Amino acid sequence: MMKFLRKKARPLRPGILLGVVVAMLSGCSRIEHSVAPQYVYVAAEHTFLRNRVAPVANFVTEVTNGERLRVLQQQTRFYQVKAPNGKVGWIEQLYVVDQAEMDKFDALRKEYAHTPAVAKAVLEETSYLHDGPSVDDPHYYLLKSKDKLDMLMRASVARRESTLAMIQRQQDIKEGKTPPPVPMEDYWLVRDGKGRTGWVRGSALVPDVPDSVLILAPSERMIGTYLFRQVMDPTADTPDHMMGEYVAVFAPYQAGLPYDFDEVRVFTWDVFHHQYETAYSIHHIEGFFPVKVGHEKFGQETDPVFSFEISKDPNIALNPDTGRVAPGPLVTVKYRMEGVIARQIEGPMVLSPQTVTRKPVRTRDSRARGKLRHQH
Repeated sequence: MMKFLRKKARPLRPGILLGVVVAMLSGCSRIEHSVAPQYVYVAAEHTFLRNRVAPVANFVTEVTNGERLRVLQQQTRFYQVKAPNGKVGWIEQLYVVDQAEMDKFDALRKEYAHTPAVAKAVLEETSYLHDGPSVDDPHYYLLKSKDKLDMLMRASVARRESTLAMIQRQQDIKEGKTPPPVPMEDYWLVRDGKGRTGWVRGSALVPDVPDSVLILAPSERMIGTYLFRQVMDPTADTPDHMMGEYVAVFAPYQAGLPYDFDEVRVFTWDVFHHQYETAYSIHHIEGFFPVKVGHEKFGQETDPVFSFEISKDPNIALNPDTGRVAPGPLVTVKYRMEGVIARQIEGPMVLSPQTVTRKPVRTRDSRARGKLRHQH
């Protein structure tokens, strides 16, 4: 019996043992090198890393929006991460986005990096950039109030309704009543000065123009403004005493419209009364971006020109799947500014059956002002 046990207990030969050890080490090496670093990105305005996952925990360090954190381990709803300053702590998943979500924002940035802006805007309130046109879409970059943005495109989506409104809608349907239209909300794809791109609520944007121009808005919302000329007013409290003159487009305070704007106005500066005047306006159109301004030569004169687009399709509508409008074939409508007089030089004379055009009354003083501007 003892001989049998001794026979079974013979040790492995050194060559075999060495081979097993090498195989194990090489396997471990392959496993170690196959694990790539994992990162998450802070989506909250600011928050703290904690020293443990517990109702009561100490703060380790503060992290702010946009910072990249290296993931060390993961538990339910929490990551253990390493901050850029080297400190380690726990953060709730609610406050970060993962690499897959970050890749979506990078894709937006690359896709629209060279897209021309249709208008310039200023952010009225601190807002997040979303990766889609909805408050329910994930957000990441936090933009500050007064940030200047390029407006790239608009999309309209159904606005989130209150529980009471949803119950009332369902009740109307059960009773055979026609429920009210689903409320809509406009979002704009925007790009900031750093190239960061995403969607924000349209109601958070105002045109990037001086306040003296913003207050000229009538009962409609000013969507975009375009500088076409500057004139000198010695009394103006501006650099070099120069005052800008603008083409502005307006739309009703209503989301989900099947066009970009329905009114165009030209604001010129009165160098005698030191105030803006409406030199030209056209209403009840269904206009589309882009709005363009520039200068063209007419004989011996070079005058400012501006243009916008209208659709040939009389039945344009909002696409409920994309939230965007496909206007179909577009026609350019172009105007020439002769002093303070706007003359149409291209496009159909009747833009729509409801179009109303208003021009300033030409008095001797206004003709003189027009001549003065023309000289500038």
